Amino acid sequence: MKFFELNVVYVQIVVIFILMFILNRLFFKPISKVLKDRQDHIENAKKMQKDRESGVGELVKKHDASLKAARQKAMADKEKIRQEGLDKERELLAVERGAHNKAVAAVKQKAKEELEKAQEKINSHAKELSRAVAEKILQRSI
Repeated sequence: MKFFELNVVYVQIVVIFILMFILNRLFFKPISKVLKDRQDHIENAKKMQKDRESGVGELVKKHDASLKAARQKAMADKEKIRQEGLDKERELLAVERGAHNKAVAAVKQKAKEELEKAQEKINSHAKELSRAVAEKILQRSI
């Protein structure tokens, strides 16, 4: 009986090794390969994500720099336009002041001339008027 039992044990050991070999070939290696491929794919995806994030960071920096440059250019253009407006305003004010000063000078000259004419009329009438007043007061002709 011992022999029979020993043979059964050897047969079982051989069957276990055969099953291990078959299971290893048919199931364990393919599953291991699928798991390894999956792990490789995940690692590659992580690397690609890091590369994209660094690329996005650079693009954000470039965008911020171009936005800052555009703002500076806009401010410079705004200041230039404002300065041009101020220069134009000064120029127009100078022209208008010149025209105003000429008009004021002309009005002053005209007023002076009219004043002189009025003074001449008053002076010429003053003698006649004073004579008329004196004649009325004195009641005789002078």
